[in-house]
Amino acid sequence: MERAARRTSPLSDNNLLAVAAWRIQRRQYFTLLQQKRSDYRTKRLDASSSRMRVIYHNWSAMKQRPHPSG
Repeated sequence: MERAARRTSPLSDNNLLAVAAWRIQRRQYFTLLQQKRSDYRTKRLDASSSRMRVIYHNWSAMKQRPHPSG
C-alpha cells in the first residue's frame, strides 16, 4: 500500500486513493498492536495476581523501555 501511494504521481486521483487506503491500513495495524500489548499486560498481571511482590516486579519490568542496540 505504501509503495503504491509513493509510486503514483502526487496530484493524481489514484494517489489520493492509495494514500487513503494506506492510512486506513496503518491505523488498523497500530490499533491492533496497541490491543495486543494491552492484552499481554493484562494476562501477565492476572497470572501473578495472588502475590503483590510478583505483580510489582512484572509491572516494573513492563514499564521499562528496551535499550536501543547500537
